[in-house]
Amino acid sequence: MQNDPKVKIETLYKQFLLTKASHLPVLGASGDLIGLLSKEKVLRELADLGEEKETYDSIPSSLLDTELQESFLHFFKEASKIPVLNAKGETTQTWDKPRFLAEYHKLDATSTKRDPKVEHLAEQRDKKKESQNSIHWYMEQILANFPDGLLSTDVQGNTVFYNEAFESKFLSQDFFQDSLERAEQFLKNLNRDLFASYLKENDLDLHTTEHSAPVLQTVVSEILSLVRVITLKKDTKVIGFLYHLSFLSTRLNANTSTGNKFPNLEEALQGKFPMEKVLEEVEARFIYETLKLNKNNISHSAEDLGIPRTTLQNRIKYLKLTDRFREEEKSPEKKVIPRKRSQVKSAPPKKGAPAKKEKKKSPAPKKKKKTIPKKKKIR
Repeated sequence: MQNDPKVKIETLYKQFLLTKASHLPVLGASGDLIGLLSKEKVLRELADLGEEKETYDSIPSSLLDTELQESFLHFFKEASKIPVLNAKGETTQTWDKPRFLAEYHKLDATSTKRDPKVEHLAEQRDKKKESQNSIHWYMEQILANFPDGLLSTDVQGNTVFYNEAFESKFLSQDFFQDSLERAEQFLKNLNRDLFASYLKENDLDLHTTEHSAPVLQTVVSEILSLVRVITLKKDTKVIGFLYHLSFLSTRLNANTSTGNKFPNLEEALQGKFPMEKVLEEVEARFIYETLKLNKNNISHSAEDLGIPRTTLQNRIKYLKLTDRFREEEKSPEKKVIPRKRSQVKSAPPKKGAPAKKEKKKSPAPKKKKKTIPKKKKIR
């Protein structure tokens, strides 16, 4: 006789990766709604990677909410149905909005009278929640606005969390095919190979304590990115890994004293970036800055670069300058590109400076019409 499967926090978290809902309905053994599984509480349990994760016979009541928040109902504006879990954390069915509200009203009616001990625990939980809300909110904003991709896994390689940049910029690429499992397996193998090379290059043994957990990095040509692997430790115990993914185009660029950005060759050498990619970034940045100086005038830019106009247009298309530097464009409005230097308007005078008086041009002298003498008739 097989033992009943245990419920893991990681399993519950993966349920939220498949939906945008902040809560998921949970059914008891009788098939009635017993509460709403809170995504926030599940994430809070996963936040402390150093704590040994417990397994449960069923979803613990501490992870369930019984109060319906108004923001939760906004989910049904984007989706028609919501997944419903059983006590083991498995999806058993889906409900539409009317069915959910009907089941929730039954739960609300049965939970009106609460045990005093439950009330006391709820008060303590709310106080703790208020103190942690501000910190968790701020951490969420940092992860949401971080421009590079971040993905964290436990020691076994299972995903603990990833930020929005990883999902939108990297997971959606053809190489990963929108598959989190594919990304997990690839990064796990990459981590293993990098660590093996590190031990070999430094003549170290796997079980030696002489080395500290290093920050390893390599270029992944399939996604044109630099991948850094940070080992997460608590005291002396390895508890997981953090993968930091950034596009080579962003890693190569650095601000100069004049504010322009050009490839950082020192970092390119340390990261062992491909020469072809470095040269491509040099060319793209140089053409982009030249176009800016000439107010996007193709003819003038080609003249400054010393290349034909058609060649410059072909390189702009090949290097995809519009997509490459889209984030750096400050004004979304398109400017009219003058075709001749004489048509470029001078900059407006600075505030406080006396306006220059325009000289009135004297009217051009009228040309006298030539009179053709009439031929005299010979008699």
